[in-house]
Amino acid sequence: MGNGRRYRWLLVVALLLGSAVGCSDDSGSGGSDASGGSTPPTVPELEGEPIRFVATTAVAGVVAQPEIFAATDAAVAAINTDGGIPDPAGGPARPLEVVRCEAGAGGNEDPDAALHCAQDTIDQDVIAVVGRYLFGADGTQAWAEAGIPMLGSSPVETEDFTNELVYPISGGALAGAPGVGIALQQAGAETIALITGDVEAGRSLPGLITPALENEDDLVQETYVSLDPSADYTAQLSQLVSANPDGIAVFGSTDINARAVAGLRSAGYTGLIGMPGTGLGPDGLETLGDAAEGAILVSSFDAPNGGQSAGIQQFNDEMDTYAPDAPRTELAVNAWASVHLFADILADLDTIDAASLVAALDGREVDLDGLAPPFTLGVPDNQLDLPRIFRVTFQVQEVSGGEVVVSGDGEFLDVNDFVSE
Repeated sequence: MGNGRRYRWLLVVALLLGSAVGCSDDSGSGGSDASGGSTPPTVPELEGEPIRFVATTAVAGVVAQPEIFAATDAAVAAINTDGGIPDPAGGPARPLEVVRCEAGAGGNEDPDAALHCAQDTIDQDVIAVVGRYLFGADGTQAWAEAGIPMLGSSPVETEDFTNELVYPISGGALAGAPGVGIALQQAGAETIALITGDVEAGRSLPGLITPALENEDDLVQETYVSLDPSADYTAQLSQLVSANPDGIAVFGSTDINARAVAGLRSAGYTGLIGMPGTGLGPDGLETLGDAAEGAILVSSFDAPNGGQSAGIQQFNDEMDTYAPDAPRTELAVNAWASVHLFADILADLDTIDAASLVAALDGREVDLDGLAPPFTLGVPDNQLDLPRIFRVTFQVQEVSGGEVVVSGDGEFLDVNDFVSE
């Protein structure tokens, strides 16, 4: 695969999901509205100087993921309740404190949302951006130019795969896209069709999926739908159903995916349907109801429902305590795990600042207690040799009883093991 093609597909997710909108920021040390009306336990105040970091995502529009804030706040509350971060200078323990940037607050579209988030937070004595899910290369560049690392960013665009201060703990689209094809074939699909957005990047998506299939010609049909929310997919989906592929891979926002799945089932399709775990959130599951049953999903982390790892059990315990009503999605797990990893690294530093944190990140061996297989930050391990992707492992999950649960034994698969040379 040539370099040009390697990078074209990196725009797929951004163009399919849309762009982040609006930006405002609100500093605080916990207490997320996303946890509903439940009142979490009081977190003890620590005497040390707070260690500030940025949490940011969209809270309006098609990429809104407010549960990221709830999961971040839950992790911070648990860490601070457990005594916070030891002061390497021998002073009192230091609490973590979140500087929140709510991109899209109020629903106002802003193409520079990420840049504004960076500009608003850089001067607030933050030492990292943690668990970020936000579109906008200019924001990533601004934080990097200020020497502020981005730990646990969900990689969705070119800058996330290449900027030396981005440290994802998942493979993002590089694991999810080929992972769907792999999961469908492991479930018995010999022929696979694709549904995705009718944009240039969407039409580049087959180049990412087919190398991971048993045979590249196993992808037998490609259907490209309009991103217009008022578009009618009926004719396209009926034509696809008449071809009767064994499995259909669906890539888009939760809205697009829900409409596609509902249309396929209404048209009589009874075969396998797969998609990335980030593409079918709680709203999509509720909208689809029984039509979602049996859908195959791939996730970078152990499933909150049915997962057996110590990491997912801790995640659920802390969410039960501090954010009981917040959705438990792949992006929530990513944010929560990123905060805990951040705290673990801080506890090993002789000086707590951004420069010392950056120095400690490269080469850091990461074990997420079974949330994912161990990996090493700063050491690329992916089929396209992109410098900032350190693992492309995924778990196959499925929709059962209206919830996303572990499929089979929960074994993690590695895309590298399936990609043809």
